Amino acid sequence: MIIRSKEINYKLWHHGLLGNKLRSWNNYEEIAGSGYKGTVSLRTVLSWEKVGRYDLPVSEIPSVIKELSFKGIRKEDLKFNESAPDDHLLIQGEIIYQPDSRVYPDNYLLLYSTEKTQMKFALKNAKTASGLKVRIMLEHLMTESSWEDLLDLMEKYPESVIEFSTYDICLGNLPGRNTIIWEVRDY
Repeated sequence: MIIRSKEINYKLWHHGLLGNKLRSWNNYEEIAGSGYKGTVSLRTVLSWEKVGRYDLPVSEIPSVIKELSFKGIRKEDLKFNESAPDDHLLIQGEIIYQPDSRVYPDNYLLLYSTEKTQMKFALKNAKTASGLKVRIMLEHLMTESSWEDLLDLMEKYPESVIEFSTYDICLGNLPGRNTIIWEVRDY
């Protein structure tokens, strides 16, 4: 299976079809109706727009939506999830599994960071690893359930990039997981 757009990825992710995730909402009204009081991350389904906002208080969402509308970004293209506890990060990055690859031993290639900050900042100083080292590193850092989930995604979406964050605590909508999947993409 191939995921060719950020919009398709987000729909699958929102419905829990790409593994463990944080609470998410399609719009401000859903957040307000849920009674959620924490901070959120704002993302867009537009792959060409980089408007992410992090640790955004719910009370500030209407003004941010208005600000972004002046830039031509429709509120329908904005999505929200509860803020991730970056102070608990162990590793985050992008992994690709290439079945039948002669380039990467053990078929894994990982771009990663251990910085405790948002991925878009952390990956500016990313490290790389490949092969068996990736498997050993991730099996050590992830709960068994999280590692199995990642293997399942790599089998279902061979050659797709899988963006993830692994924490020193369990979190998300699936019990026993310490890894959040952010994207599975071929775009």
